Amino acid sequence: MPNFVRVCALEDIPLGEMRRLDLEDGPGIVIIRAANGLVSALQDRCSHGEFPLSDGYLEGELLECPLHGAKFCVRTGRPQTPPATLAVERHDVKIEDGNVYVDTQPAL
Repeated sequence: MPNFVRVCALEDIPLGEMRRLDLEDGPGIVIIRAANGLVSALQDRCSHGEFPLSDGYLEGELLECPLHGAKFCVRTGRPQTPPATLAVERHDVKIEDGNVYVDTQPAL
């Protein structure tokens, strides 16, 4: 069952930037607004080094972990470069009335 929470207004995340959503239990979620306008959300923990991806670098639709340089597709969470070999969890996002909502449960 979806558990969407309001994160912020869409305009509060500039193109090409990210925002972190802290959760009470487990790792947070990084909400990404790519330069092309795509809004996505991933677990905020690298699958390789368990480092916060929200501290990383956004390059187009790739999110780079600052610890070892692994890059993840922001659409799917799948690693695109080593050393990561496992995907990070993806979360569903919806935009309604100019607001960003994220499902706190990972997408299946």
